[in-house]
Amino acid sequence: MKESSKEDRALSNSVYLTRIDPTQKLDQLILDQGTRELIVTIVRRLHNPQRDGFAEWGLVGASLTGDKSVQQGCNILLHGVSGTGKTFIAGVVANELKRPLIQINANAIRGSFYGESEKQARELFGEMRAAVKRLSPVFLLNEGDQLIHQRMSSPDRSADHAENTIQSVFLEELESFAGILIITTNLADNLDLAMSRRLHYKLEIKPPDYQARKALWRMHLPESIPGAADIAVESLANDFNFTGGQIRLVVQNACHEAYLRGKDSKLTLADLRRYAILESGTNFETAKRGIGFTL
Repeated sequence: MKESSKEDRALSNSVYLTRIDPTQKLDQLILDQGTRELIVTIVRRLHNPQRDGFAEWGLVGASLTGDKSVQQGCNILLHGVSGTGKTFIAGVVANELKRPLIQINANAIRGSFYGESEKQARELFGEMRAAVKRLSPVFLLNEGDQLIHQRMSSPDRSADHAENTIQSVFLEELESFAGILIITTNLADNLDLAMSRRLHYKLEIKPPDYQARKALWRMHLPESIPGAADIAVESLANDFNFTGGQIRLVVQNACHEAYLRGKDSKLTLADLRRYAILESGTNFETAKRGIGFTL
């Protein structure tokens, strides 16, 4: 059996991990300049974590293990409101590194019986460590606050004890994890404060400014859409403070309406504005106080 087949079979049998082949590219990443430059710096670091002579700088590591591969690990937190491109960034990082992206199924970790959650969290990291050796992937934990949230206040309750146990396993395992893990969250305030030291980078992904919104509208309105080339996006970018995720939804909804008008139909600015107004009245997102880098 070929090595790639063994790798695919190991992942297909996993209840914790799912392989994704990312298509996102760095030149599609629309962020403020400071955040984008930091993403590029992280990618450069991860391209070659063992630069010649770097070890001679004598940096002090926090891990108790003597395994030098731990220094190659990198845990990244991407936080901010929904739709700002956090998952997209994970795809960019994996694609730029030419590595597979493996998504962690958070729901599979919680056991229904007392003591089962710790066992399953350990199994998750066992599979992750094995995948690091086989594939050297980038791992993605979306909505990470559902697993590494603040400690529960009633540890005597079995449910709260299980949740706190998961926190403890993550804290312990990430201390010596040699892989690349990207955690995203819309609720950074809910994270366990003890996780901060385990996270090498904590990046706030802010909503796009006017210039970024113009670029996002243009990206989501390719000339392959009939009528898109004639649409001036400046008014849309100015009138609606949307994230990239919201812009994508508006374009999809407007295109569906235009398409249903029949043969030779074209997308119009009026179509886009109609669904932009609808979206602006149904945004459930509430801004949260940021942590980490603010650029």
